[in-house]
Amino acid sequence: SWNPVDQNNPGPDLETFLYSLKKNDSIHGDTFVYNSPNSDLLGLLLERVAGVSFADLLSTLIWQPLGAETDGYVTVDRMMLGRGAGGICVTVDDLARFGQLMLNRGAVGDRQIVSESWIEDTWTQGSRSAWLKGTFIDLLPKGGYRNQWYQADDADQSLIAMGIHGQWLYINRKAEVVIAKMASQPEPVNDPLDMRTLQVFDELCQALQI
Repeated sequence: SWNPVDQNNPGPDLETFLYSLKKNDSIHGDTFVYNSPNSDLLGLLLERVAGVSFADLLSTLIWQPLGAETDGYVTVDRMMLGRGAGGICVTVDDLARFGQLMLNRGAVGDRQIVSESWIEDTWTQGSRSAWLKGTFIDLLPKGGYRNQWYQADDADQSLIAMGIHGQWLYINRKAEVVIAKMASQPEPVNDPLDMRTLQVFDELCQALQI
């Protein structure tokens, strides 16, 4: 239900689609593979546990305490289930504010709105062996993955939220830099361009530390 559907033949909703997926033969934790349905399922679980929509939960726990200037939007399927894997639409300024929240270890001013221990776990934990066997090793050879975030480089302590069509949120803890990038690249994924983007981010951070 990501694209507009034929009203006479709408097809399955997101929840039905998720429940239709079969477990593969991979051993959990052995090899890193990114699958968007995992993130969609997390969004579904959040709605079920909290008893409110994903958008309302995000607004109450993150967006309002963050001090966002503009309302965000969450894409929903035809049954109004929020998409946890994508389709969250915000301004570039507010995206940068969210990055600053991560850089500040989950705090906005004197208020802790995200657990500092969770932030630190996201930055420092994860399976290096699983990453080395995975499909993103060429893009992030020194990287990793934890709690829905990509770890770019242990030396710079960088985190990345990476979307399709050129959307990026890059946080370099060493340089104390947050970069929010929006784009409309014609291809969902472009590895050479993504590698160049990471190179530019790194060069910017190095220049700011001189």
